[in-house]
Amino acid sequence: MVDFTLSEEQQMLQELAREFATENVRPMAEHWDAKSEFPMEAIEAAHELGLMNLHIPEEYGGMGMGTMDEVFVQEEFAWGDPGFATASYSNGLTAAPIITGGTGETESEVFWSFDRGP
Repeated sequence: MVDFTLSEEQQMLQELAREFATENVRPMAEHWDAKSEFPMEAIEAAHELGLMNLHIPEEYGGMGMGTMDEVFVQEEFAWGDPGFATASYSNGLTAAPIITGGTGETESEVFWSFDRGP
């Protein structure tokens, strides 16, 4: 039987993302939509907390975690605001095919800036 229980580390990550979404995302969602405003400040704050680039290898500026760890975070972000979740995951959308099929050279070329900010 498959065990779907989250590890203690995953539970802590999920809770951090939930707190972030509760305090920083959901209260601003209506404002961002009404003003057609990109949530750059919140994305930068998520990056500073280590809630972005989770499945990108550490040597390229990511957190080196698994895809499911990214899913837990994005699920919490989407609860706060689906648009924020999409915007905060744009690096991940680019990274996934490169991680899967790229060469070390390709990864170095693309990922060099991921640790510098969103």
